[in-house]
Amino acid sequence: MSDLIFDIIGEIKKKISLLKIQLEEERSRSKLLQNKIDGLNNELSAKQNELDNLNVEVLGYETQSIAKEKQGVLFVEETNVSDNQIDELVKEIEHCITQLKK
Repeated sequence: MSDLIFDIIGEIKKKISLLKIQLEEERSRSKLLQNKIDGLNNELSAKQNELDNLNVEVLGYETQSIAKEKQGVLFVEETNVSDNQIDELVKEIEHCITQLKK
């Protein structure tokens, strides 16, 4: 009977040893995955910073574009030249060029 108990205890010890080994492997795997997650989070943070910087740059360009559009509109508004007057000037210039070619 005592041999049977010792055999059972031996089997339990073997199973405990195997479980300890598996636990250590899983802990190691978990640590490796956590390191990978940390690295990816750092990379994500860097990409987010890059995206934020690009968004700021785009906003700057948009602001410049709007300002230039307003300047262009103001310039046209200040001259008070109508489309008809521009057409007449173009025709007159074309007429002058034709006369010069003769």
